Amino acid sequence: MPSDDRLVLDLLTRLHESAVTVRAEGGDLRLDGAVATLPDETVGLLRAHKAAVLQLLSRVSSRMARPGEPVAIGPLSTAQRAALAAESEPKAARAVLRQSVRTTDEVDEGALRAAFARLLDRHELLRAVVVADGAGPRLVAAAPVPTATPRRGPVDLSEGPVCTLHVHAEENGTRIELAAHPLVADERTLALALDELACLYRGADEVPEPVPYAEFSVAQERYLAHPAVAARRRLIPAAPDALRVPARATARHTAPAPSADVVAVAAELRCTVPILRLGAFLLAVRRRWPGRAVAIQQPNRSGGPFAGVLGPVATTALLTPPAATTVRAFLVAVRDRVLDAHERQDLPADIPAGSLPGLHFTERSGPTRRAAFGGTLLPVEGVPPCGDLTLCHIDGVGLVVDHDDTPEHAATARTVAAVHRFLLDHLDRCLDLAPDELPAGPEEADRLGRVWAGEAAEVDALREILAGVLGRPDVGPRDNFFELGGTSLSVAKVVSRVQRRFGTAPSFADVLAHPSPAALARVLRTTGARDKPALAPLPPLTELPASPQQVRYFLTYDIDPARSGRVTVLTEEWESAEAFRTAVETVVARHESLRTGFFTDASGDLWQRVLPAAAPEIVEVPLDAESDAEQRAELDASMRTHTFDLTAPPLLRVLLHRRPDGGALAAVGVFSGVLDAYSQGTLAAELALAYDAARRGAEPPTPPALQYQDFCRWQHELARGAEFARARAFWAARYPTDHRGFHLPATAGERAGAMRMFLLGEELSARAREAAALSESSLFGFLLANFFARAAELHGRDDVSVGVLYHGRETEELADLVGYFVDLFCLRCDVGRPGDFPDLVRRVNQELFQAVDARVYQYQHLAERLGASPTDAVFPVTGFHVNNVIVPGRTEHVGEGFRERVVDLPYRPKFDFNIYVHETERGILIRMAYATTVVDHERAAAFAADFVTGVRRSADAVLGGAA
Repeated sequence: MPSDDRLVLDLLTRLHESAVTVRAEGGDLRLDGAVATLPDETVGLLRAHKAAVLQLLSRVSSRMARPGEPVAIGPLSTAQRAALAAESEPKAARAVLRQSVRTTDEVDEGALRAAFARLLDRHELLRAVVVADGAGPRLVAAAPVPTATPRRGPVDLSEGPVCTLHVHAEENGTRIELAAHPLVADERTLALALDELACLYRGADEVPEPVPYAEFSVAQERYLAHPAVAARRRLIPAAPDALRVPARATARHTAPAPSADVVAVAAELRCTVPILRLGAFLLAVRRRWPGRAVAIQQPNRSGGPFAGVLGPVATTALLTPPAATTVRAFLVAVRDRVLDAHERQDLPADIPAGSLPGLHFTERSGPTRRAAFGGTLLPVEGVPPCGDLTLCHIDGVGLVVDHDDTPEHAATARTVAAVHRFLLDHLDRCLDLAPDELPAGPEEADRLGRVWAGEAAEVDALREILAGVLGRPDVGPRDNFFELGGTSLSVAKVVSRVQRRFGTAPSFADVLAHPSPAALARVLRTTGARDKPALAPLPPLTELPASPQQVRYFLTYDIDPARSGRVTVLTEEWESAEAFRTAVETVVARHESLRTGFFTDASGDLWQRVLPAAAPEIVEVPLDAESDAEQRAELDASMRTHTFDLTAPPLLRVLLHRRPDGGALAAVGVFSGVLDAYSQGTLAAELALAYDAARRGAEPPTPPALQYQDFCRWQHELARGAEFARARAFWAARYPTDHRGFHLPATAGERAGAMRMFLLGEELSARAREAAALSESSLFGFLLANFFARAAELHGRDDVSVGVLYHGRETEELADLVGYFVDLFCLRCDVGRPGDFPDLVRRVNQELFQAVDARVYQYQHLAERLGASPTDAVFPVTGFHVNNVIVPGRTEHVGEGFRERVVDLPYRPKFDFNIYVHETERGILIRMAYATTVVDHERAAAFAADFVTGVRRSADAVLGGAA
């Protein structure tokens, strides 16, 4: 079945559920019924797929045509024969359908009955009776007999009436009811008849001439007799064990409707809510009747001349339950079978006379606003023909189970209702269970339901946590955290808040693998508390070992612990020079890391010394340049010539150029081993807050309780415990001691380097972001997978190792601290494994998040294990590095004329490639540094072009083609 047809048929099903019919008319679509109540989403889908709907309707409408000659009522249609066969005593027929509309408008009962008489006169089927002669039963039209008493008991189908009207006076209005035998009406007929009755009652000028049901009967008979149609009908699988004789006596069991909202699950499984309810029924009856087919009614009104005909048009389809190992797989298979059956809804099931399906499921809408009589349309009620068991799920109202009146069937009815309700109320928990693991009876369903209801509080708490982290009003139980914009930074917040709320927390890899509140709740229930020391404020020390992250930084860049010219510069304009000076002093007082210096102990190990207080060096300087841009460049260049004495904190220096108006242009320079790229954004935000307080004369913000030295001491405690052993095992599995380094061959001579800067462009950046969300990834994770793919091509091998700088804020408490938290992970992934690009994105993200969980085993430990050192002339493990430099609080700006630029590097590169990913107002900016003794300019340009092409190709693969 073509996918477009599946989509259209699903859409037509939605319309039918909303009591709306659609037909093609003059190259356009015409909707009839409760159009005003259609959800905006359904209307949008109808507009988006109008061409496909028209194309399908053109095929459907050509299947049955109105006869060219007048047709008299007489022969029974297939639906009428089935309705008659279901009655064991036609002279005391029990089946009935009733539908009411409740209105607060004043109703003239006499005028209403006159309108009903006109309705019966216009539709001879509604006043038909059954006669039997030598040719078998047939219909004849009787005179209209409006009655004030609706039929509540058996009716003689040979005398009628088969359709009645009753007007109920109620406390707050009037209820208008139509009742009819299935011989003359299906459920859609009652709604259409109420609409027409309202038009006749109001004296509408133009009430369309009705299409006689007799024409449908003849057209259907001719259609089914066509050889091609007969051949299609023969292909429908037979299900003889699904049939039985009608029950001679029936009983009814009622139960509350399920209360859970399963819309998110329906979206996940790409089906409708009614299909989920049908699947729940099939699962509920499978223990009593395994493998037995269930009957469903299909509207058979997808278009054509008979879309609005009054009479039983609906057809019966028999669905055999699929074999599946999980509830999820079962429901997906049911979805596909329903869609296939919908494609064949013009072909009624071949049910022999005297038989009917033993099991039947039907779905009915709850009360809905209706244009007819300006009131509320109530759900269809009635007594259906019954075999073993019929379940009617009335949306938001309740479950009605009619069954053969035996003790065994009564017990089964209670079980089916209980399990059906349990499944839908806990569907997210049941999806990955085996069908045989579902409750076997009402008592077990009730007990497990109470247990799970308590556990639902955990899911609600996690929904609240994820919504707070993402800044959203709500997150559904099955919503995917990464599709909603989650990143590794926000995962850190999730982990911290879960730890505070539950006393235990998932790992980063757990969040990636189980990214919904419901799935995370299962992780928390199945994993015990982790024996990981907690990060907490401690009494401050003046001297302590440097953090493992600082040690790696000093080793990697061969930094003299006494002096260094490595400086990070923030240059900004300030309206008040004095307020800015106060802000700098405030920020230095708030963050111990800005009052920290370094020294080596007798063993040569790197230590840090923290001053309790320190006055920042603020130097006022004149500038020779005139323009603002030139002055910024001059101030920045002057700062970058400074060499810090690392033993004499604070390792922060300010160059300030006063303006005549009292403002200032200032450059803040900080030793790069004191703060990482993320902390640059934090420092900028801190300065802005402190400056604002100084301008307002407000009290400066107090220092945070947690300081960088608390993080350092926490890292050292982790390195002494079980967490380090687990991390070491993880990295040992990734990199055996015989690992061959991931490096390109270099030419002879001193290493030199260059940097190529280029933009992906706004359009491609937007598509990459959208594709990342659909791949359940952050934007950086999606781009990183692309770099893995290009690195594999460049090196000619599938086993790829890529170094990635991780921001290191694995707990929320670290998010607003200034310090050096960055870790270097050497991620490893087999790019050549089977799977599509989203699978590669998933595996790359999984590798990253598992590395975060094993971060306590540092890069220098891994290098040492492989017989190397970060101090080597080239990076150990891998020469290919990709770094996320999207810094919160800072916006990268590129000029309008910028497209691409190449500059020489002022240092000897230890890498083959060292790539930085920035986000700018013009899309993604890539700064690609490379060793020219390894990759020449031409090859680097080709790599950059291949990367852009690869991003476009992978985005198209995820999104389904070019924009």
